[in-house]
Amino acid sequence: MSAIRNGLYDHLSGDATLTALLPNGSSGIFSDVERPSGVSLPCIQIGADTEFETITGDDMIQATRALLVMAERSGDQAAVDAIAARVRALFRGAGLAGLTFSGYRTGYVSVAGPVETDPDFETYGRVVGVTMRLIPE
Repeated sequence: MSAIRNGLYDHLSGDATLTALLPNGSSGIFSDVERPSGVSLPCIQIGADTEFETITGDDMIQATRALLVMAERSGDQAAVDAIAARVRALFRGAGLAGLTFSGYRTGYVSVAGPVETDPDFETYGRVVGVTMRLIPE
């Protein structure tokens, strides 16, 4: 995992309220392309790394990640909405306490969503987008 994915994973998995909403607790949060075997739905997938953008005029870099809350199509939509709402809350205001990235200071964080998505015929979900401007230490 990159410093970005590690920081996001640590922030999400360290929240007792969020992990209580997931049948597999913190094991239900992952960054693999495929859901690991044995991980039940609903779960949270941290989107793949993208290239960093250097912000002109300073040393900040900008990174955006999609956090996908997935559930079985026949599952409880209210549970998925509650998980997505908690993910969003963790990247706003007081929820940002404890968000750290190895080698970086956090300059700015914005969050968008959740928005509906249909990754395949068996699952559906919500996407929460997180954009971070980070300052190398």
